[in-house]
Amino acid sequence: MDCALAECLQQGEAALMWTVTEAARLQGVDIPATAHCKLVRGAAGDAAVLEIYDTHLRGADVCVDTLAARRVVEAAVRCRRAEVTADVLTASKEAPKQVALLKSFASEGRHGEAMAVFRACPEKSSSLYNAVLDACIVDGRDMPSLKRIMSEAEAAGAADLVTYNMMIKAHLQAQDPQGARVALGAMQAAGFEPNVVTFNELIDASIRTSVH
Repeated sequence: MDCALAECLQQGEAALMWTVTEAARLQGVDIPATAHCKLVRGAAGDAAVLEIYDTHLRGADVCVDTLAARRVVEAAVRCRRAEVTADVLTASKEAPKQVALLKSFASEGRHGEAMAVFRACPEKSSSLYNAVLDACIVDGRDMPSLKRIMSEAEAAGAADLVTYNMMIKAHLQAQDPQGARVALGAMQAAGFEPNVVTFNELIDASIRTSVH
């Protein structure tokens, strides 16, 4: 089944893909979630994507196929179906898959979708907080937004050395050395010692300041 759908997908024949799965369903063949994920990838339009998801994929770990998960989240955001995004991320129990989905949007500057993924995750790991902070820094988000996410990470006990280093970097990029010192103090108060990344950020900021 997966091989047949993959061939249809490569040929861009979405209608044929649907025919194959419907024929299998009518014959009582158990169609795996991976096959429906391929249908999602080949679907034309948000309505078709969400119909496939609602009918066949609710409760399944769509994040095993990052491209399919992207299509579902994109459609859900555009159609204001926040519960769909929540279902997708709730069904995916593995943090690396959630992080990969968030980063796939962040790498294209699609901050809205990246934040939708972040907010929809029922349990947020350190790696997820770090990924969204990195996305916010790259996207040039304002410092209050970064501080809110940082506060959430600290309250959840999810802030690690990488998280604090990111906040130090954000303050330095915003030309806020006092804020960087406060973040450094918070890092040490949390039991983390500065590492080579910390010192590199401080040195780079010092060089930039002396040049200007």
